[in-house]
Amino acid sequence: MRPCIGGGCRCPACGPPSWCTGWCWAGWPVASCCCAAGVGCGPSGSTGKPTGCTAPALGNKWSGAAFATSVILLLMLLLRLLLLFLVCFPVLAWAQGNAVVCYDLRTGRNHVLPAVPLPATGPLRTAHSFGALANRVTLAQTPPSTDALPGTQFSPRRRAAASFNVLDYPVRTTVALFAYQGGQRLQMCTGTLVGERFVLTAAHCVSNYITRRLTYGADSILVVPAYDNGRDPVLPSAFAYRFYLFQSWTTGAEFDDLALLELARPIGQTTGWVSLGSYRNPADYEVPVWHKFSYPAGDDLVQPPRYNGDTLYYEFGAGSKADTVWQYVIPLQDGAPGMSGSSLIATDNQTYWEAHGVFVYPANFQHRRLRPRQLAAFAQVLAQPGLVQPVGKCLSQVQVFPNPVADQLTVLPQANSCLPFAIRISDALGRVLLTRTRQQVDALTIDLGLLHPGVYWLQLEAEGQREVRRLVKLAR
Repeated sequence: MRPCIGGGCRCPACGPPSWCTGWCWAGWPVASCCCAAGVGCGPSGSTGKPTGCTAPALGNKWSGAAFATSVILLLMLLLRLLLLFLVCFPVLAWAQGNAVVCYDLRTGRNHVLPAVPLPATGPLRTAHSFGALANRVTLAQTPPSTDALPGTQFSPRRRAAASFNVLDYPVRTTVALFAYQGGQRLQMCTGTLVGERFVLTAAHCVSNYITRRLTYGADSILVVPAYDNGRDPVLPSAFAYRFYLFQSWTTGAEFDDLALLELARPIGQTTGWVSLGSYRNPADYEVPVWHKFSYPAGDDLVQPPRYNGDTLYYEFGAGSKADTVWQYVIPLQDGAPGMSGSSLIATDNQTYWEAHGVFVYPANFQHRRLRPRQLAAFAQVLAQPGLVQPVGKCLSQVQVFPNPVADQLTVLPQANSCLPFAIRISDALGRVLLTRTRQQVDALTIDLGLLHPGVYWLQLEAEGQREVRRLVKLAR
């Protein structure tokens, strides 16, 4: 006879009255009971009334211990449901798409850019540039072998100037972010130049980490490349005036803590910039050597030195974890305020220099990787600066047909259209595949037969105006 699972009814047949461990329904056990002596009281008869068992008074149906056990079980069930919600809510949030919210610091207005498709094939990497300066530095291709932090494959954090000229590429693509508020300049976070006028950083650096409100309290945000030893470098700096964040971040998705800052000046033309990079296979994150440049600005929880945010630091090594569920990489064992928004750079020193995600100090030193869907959304922004600018009336009257198109695309200006105007077609990763300039008011035919089927972006530009249209290429 098996024991029951809860507390409830007395069983005098077992000797001295004791409480059985069975759930009661209408005052009677519904399953076999075992008393303290180990002798069972089981149900018998068609009525189901247990033989030798006496139903207790209604108010005494539960023992104190049984009641406490039941409450604990109920609380455990509720806790499991809560944990399930906390786990699934972010996953569901980021699974809804990669729509981006653009917040304009000058006007205080938001614009939502629709989700974009992820390329089915090809490298997940945007373009990079060395800028106007040619000097480059060679970064290590193997993890540290002698002075790695205990239990890691990462080096200690050291001043970057001890190993590099901070004006070398890609070191100079690291930027310090400063907020101007009430006439004061305050150190914020770290960022990385990923376009001539775009910086990759953490979303919580430009929004509230708790409420996710996009309205930022600072009067302005200054971006300073290669800032070191408390001095602004000879390189140009610029103010950020637009923030691009994932819409899912604003609704609670922890793993979309990434942002692009659009700058008022194309300082990347001088400094250069690195690519945005992502891997389709999460296991690939354990292969490269990662390089991190950042501006720590507070107490480090592992090492004793203090940081004040005025110095560029460097560390490198191999990642220790790539989680396919939570979608983040944890190569570091510690961190400090001010490092948030800094990237992990992967490079072969020859063909690619890639920024993979950002460091999030408030999230227990996690480094959020840049997932393919996130890269596709940010690549769209990089490919079309000023994507949310009002469309000029003249460009809106330019006809582009057919769309979808299999071979020949026709661009037909109207008599009152802006002339001249430029035409650019780029893929989902922002790579420009075709450019044309139109000087006359007549039809222009563009052969797209060599393009693979998929989604592209057609951009029209004239007299400071810009219009971007979605273009679908069909198979022949």
